[in-house]
Amino acid sequence: MLFRSLTYATGETMPYRGHALPLYVLERGGRGVTVTPGLFDLVVTVPARYDAARRPRAIENALTKWYAERAQEEIEASVARWTAVTGRFPKRVLVRNQRQRWGSCAPDGTLRFNWRLIMLDPALLEYVVVHELAHLEVPNHGPGFWRVVAGLIPDHALLRRRMREAATNLPSL
Repeated sequence: MLFRSLTYATGETMPYRGHALPLYVLERGGRGVTVTPGLFDLVVTVPARYDAARRPRAIENALTKWYAERAQEEIEASVARWTAVTGRFPKRVLVRNQRQRWGSCAPDGTLRFNWRLIMLDPALLEYVVVHELAHLEVPNHGPGFWRVVAGLIPDHALLRRRMREAATNLPSL
């Protein structure tokens, strides 16, 4: 499950872009589950015919899909902004359900990112994007790599610590 401790009921909170948004679950007619962000909440509509056994899994699946779509949009936009600055262009940008990593850079220049980044403060998502783009120039984590990162994000050490803390508060990381 996305969050093992959740029942996916009204009143629970979901992380999104560094904020805890209250979840509102509404029963309606219709065929599927929908997720609609408000200014300060997430509204999930569920077909009234879904029984108690089917409902949490259906909500979880809809939320996971919604998060992944938002992550794809945000990550692609961030990569576009930073490639304009760095002059480094990845071969491909993929958003996946990575269990152990926030991001990775393959030898062929493919960048992969964890969809859960959308749950974090946008500054942390930006840090991960810069980190992976820096690997296009320096493929290891040696001093040269950290110089490239520091030249783009001077407070990278603070953001790196915040990423470690975030990993303890999100599912499957």
